[in-house]
Amino acid sequence: MHIYSLAHLADLATPPPAFIRAAAAAGYDAVSLRILGREDDHAYDIAHDKAMMDRTRKALEETGLKCRDAELIRITDDFNAEKCIPSLEAAAALGIEDITLTIPSRDREARISRFRDICRIASRFSMKVNLEPIIWSGIPDIIQARQLLERAGQPNAGLLIDIFHFHHSGVSPEEIRRCPQKWFTLCICATALLPHPDRWRTFSAMDYHAGPAPGRELPE
Repeated sequence: MHIYSLAHLADLATPPPAFIRAAAAAGYDAVSLRILGREDDHAYDIAHDKAMMDRTRKALEETGLKCRDAELIRITDDFNAEKCIPSLEAAAALGIEDITLTIPSRDREARISRFRDICRIASRFSMKVNLEPIIWSGIPDIIQARQLLERAGQPNAGLLIDIFHFHHSGVSPEEIRRCPQKWFTLCICATALLPHPDRWRTFSAMDYHAGPAPGRELPE
């Protein structure tokens, strides 16, 4: 049975409690919440906001929705996995079992080591760590993501594939067959698949702003 979860990126301006209730009204089974990472990533810091945490927990209980996963940890050059512990504790208290991670860092050896660190910490909370390839990041496609996961060798590591980023990476769908099926989580992005832009800055703006609000049709 497939579980359909609404990602917080659909409406980051809406706090987790209201977002959960909106997802329930729309018929979703679960939600993905932006409660990890930095405030400039629009993350809601429920680890240090008890009132928000209580309202979020209440919304989940009253709607019966699951919180499928949480995002978004970024492995930068100064990343310290230990600093993620309070947020992971809060996520675990909501029943979250998966977390999403991207890797802006271009330091190949350091990012593998830091990925291992966050996987080992996440395992304390019985969480799976899903690496999402982002076309303008240090891990732009499924090929490099597979290589990193194989080298990291962590049993709780996986892949989140966003259709938008997979399409524009130019990688063959055959590469999916090279990865263990247990790795995969799929994200269906509402952004139109437009011609390949010349610069990643155009990509970034398109990805975050071109998508319609939930329920609205894509432009032709």
